[in-house]
Amino acid sequence: MARECLNELKNLPKYDDTAVTTILDKYVPDFQLIMTDHQRAKSTTKNWLRQYIVNLQKEINNGY
Repeated sequence: MARECLNELKNLPKYDDTAVTTILDKYVPDFQLIMTDHQRAKSTTKNWLRQYIVNLQKEINNGY
């Protein structure tokens, strides 16, 4: 799910806050289903999804 979201974000011609928010919002309902109660208490679903995407980017770039 986070990989699909990352692929959509990468396909944007240029960074646009509105487009990024729209893409993240599209994946939030599905991502919310796999979150634990602890995660929900700590932060919003969108923030968790964003963090997973950042982690994926680091993995793809060998930690950078």
